[in-house]
Order: sequence, then structure tokens, then C-alpha cells
Amino acid sequence: ATKQNPKVVKRLGQGKGRARTDSKIESVLGVNIDKAKIRILSPVVVGRKGEYYQMLYDMLGKGYEKAVIDGKEVSLRERIELVKHRKHDIDIVIDEIFLSEFKDDKKGTLERLAEAVEKALDESDGLVKIISPSTELGTETTRVVSAKFMCAYDGFSFPEVEPRLFSFNSPFGACEECKGLGTQHFFGNEPCPVCNGARLRPEALSVFLGGDGGRRVSKGQPTSKKADQSASSKGVNIVDLVSMSIDDAIDFFLELTLSKKEQEISNVVLKEITSRLEFMQNVGIGYLTLDRRANTLSGGEAQRIRLASQLGSGLVGALYVLDEPTIGLHQRDNDRLVKTLTKLRDLGNTIIVVEHDEDTIFAADYIVDIGPGAGVHGGEIVVADYLDKLLKMKTNPSGSETLAYLRGDKRIEIPGKRRTSDKGKLKIRGGKKFNIKNMSVDIPL
Repeated sequence: ATKQNPKVVKRLGQGKGRARTDSKIESVLGVNIDKAKIRILSPVVVGRKGEYYQMLYDMLGKGYEKAVIDGKEVSLRERIELVKHRKHDIDIVIDEIFLSEFKDDKKGTLERLAEAVEKALDESDGLVKIISPSTELGTETTRVVSAKFMCAYDGFSFPEVEPRLFSFNSPFGACEECKGLGTQHFFGNEPCPVCNGARLRPEALSVFLGGDGGRRVSKGQPTSKKADQSASSKGVNIVDLVSMSIDDAIDFFLELTLSKKEQEISNVVLKEITSRLEFMQNVGIGYLTLDRRANTLSGGEAQRIRLASQLGSGLVGALYVLDEPTIGLHQRDNDRLVKTLTKLRDLGNTIIVVEHDEDTIFAADYIVDIGPGAGVHGGEIVVADYLDKLLKMKTNPSGSETLAYLRGDKRIEIPGKRRTSDKGKLKIRGGKKFNIKNMSVDIPL
């Protein structure tokens, strides 16, 4: 795109994108020359052969009076003859606005400017040429802006930016070499030499969030998960982002610095992202990375992820049944999980939890103890009532062992001396998997 015109990138600003009407208006304001004017043109023909007699006649019928043809301004009321076999550039003059009009009626003039830009876009199918005075007296600045995802100077274009462009499950986003697998072979672990296991096209890996956007990825040299993730200068791409833990991702989005315009565009999206991340953090899985495979999660982790998604859905009047959601959860995170369950209940839902954890049982409104023993010795409802009522009773007429421990009638004494084992130990050195980093531990057998 830049071989024919080295100034294309500089003129367009940062990258290619679809310009909004208000941003195009802002780009032509702020000049300080009195009695100068802004001209809005519509490039209806760009480098195409033809006579265009009928088109020019139609433009006159629409109320336009002037055009710039091959760099020369002409009146549409005159007879215009063009050489059929030559390439021509035709710009229709949509409007001319003197800068002094902004002083007299800024609001009205802005509306007129916006209307002219929209007309230019309609006539040229997405292009507008804006000629405005520059900071140097007697000179003009010409800007060509596209309302589509294309370069206004050489016509290079790409499709609408959609989630599928950043998904390895879609042929639009998947690496062409490995088809989104990330490995050289279907039954193998050797990383793909093109995407280095990232599973995405180089184009998707070269889009960065945060930082100054200065880092670029060329084909065959994508960013790996172990690469430097310094958002202050380089930013992160989608692979860097999903390799973060939920806790780190929350910090990243909360500390993300955006311009005023970027904030307006992304405000709703960022709010939804952070709220969903916080839901997962609140159920005690903030240590999980966003790219963690579902088949590697424990039963408790999988349940808590589903629980977080239900919180985000905002459903009411639903019945949730959870089977020991505290499995694999550190004791310090139990309180977070209980608060999440309470919040789900307060939304107007019913929560049934099969649980042996003391903190979770104490947080319940109503308990049902099934026993009296385990397995074939159970199957009967020993006691069922509101927990507060059962705890305040003077006696335990049901004979429930669980209730006896909850009431403090019975307790498990901590032995003063632990038994020893002579069966050796299971030694793990430098254990490293998922969120476990270089752990060494001895487990008595």
C-alpha cells in the first residue's frame, strides 16, 4: 500500500480504519486564517477511463455546480468533453464554507459541514476529500478520508473487524499453516513454525492493546506467551492477554490508559469485560489463566466458572444445584464463594448445595442432613430445618451427628502427637504445570 505513496500511512494517521463524521469534522477545524474556506469534495471517479457525460449531467441535476476534473476546476453548466480512453479523476464540489462563518454561527455551520460530509460520502460510496487552509498563509491541505475499512489513497481494503478475525476456531483468524491447531501435526506437540503455537494469523497477532503500539509481528515471528508483556511501551496482543491470569487481566484493564475518543468507543465493552472477570475472581478462580483448557479444570473450578457466568447473566427465579463447589478451593477463598452464592440468592434464585465444608453450611438458610451413616447406611433425612432454629435449640433430638458438630456438642480433638510413616515419601522437584510454578514438595506415603 505504501510503495506507490510513502505518505499514505502518515496521512491516514495510525493504521487504517473507518472514520466517523464527527472525527472528520474535527480534523478540519482549528486553522487560524481569516477569510479562508473549507471545501468538501466527493471523489466520484478515481483513475478510471470514460467520458462520464451522463454522470456529470446527473450531478448538475442534483444541484451541484462545480467539479474538479484532472486537477482543473470546471462548471457543470458548461459542456465537458473527456477523452474516453484516458484515466480521469473527478471530484464533485459539495460545499464551500468560509471559516468566518464558524464565528458567526458555530452550531449551524457545524451542522452544514456535517451534512456536506455525509453527502460527499453518499455520492462517492464512502470517500470524502477535504481541502482546508494550512497553518502557512497561501497553502492548502488536502485530506482524503474513507468511511470504510480501506486506504483512501490506493484502495487497499480489508473486511469488517469481527471477533472471528481473532479466533483460531474460524478460518478467518486461524493460522493458515496449522489451521488453528498450534502444532505441526494433529497427533503431536511440536509447535507450528509459523505461529509458534499461537494458533492465529500474523495479522491478528500484530494488533496490540495498551502501550504505544510500537511492536509489530512479522510472519513467522509471532509473540509467544513468554514474551515481554510490558504494556507501558509495547502493549499486548490477544495471545499475551489470554495468557494472563484473571487477577492480572483485571489489573491490566483497570490500568489501561485510553484517549478520550477511545474511552467513548470502548466504555461499554470494557465495563462488561471487567465485570465478568470480577465475577470469576469473586468465586475464587482468579489464579486461572484465561487460555486454560476446560478439560484440565477440577470439578470445583468448572462449577465455579459456570457459577460466575450465571452471575453475569442476571437470571432470577432459577434453581441452581451445586455439588461441593469448594473442592480444590483454598480455605481463604471460601468466604468469596459464600458471598457469591449469597448474591445469587439475593437476586431471587434458589441455591441447593451438596457440601461438607463447615463455612458453607453455616452460611445456609436451611439445612437437610441425610444419613445417618454413609453409603448403604444412609438414605434417610435425619434432620431438616432452618439453621438458626436448630442452633438455638437446647437439645439435639434428631441425633444428627452433623448438627452435633455444628452446635459444638461434639468436636474433633487435634492429636498432640502425629503418627509417623516408614513407607517413604513421594518427592516432587521443580513441579511446573498451569498455575503451579517450580514447586518442590515431599508427600509421605
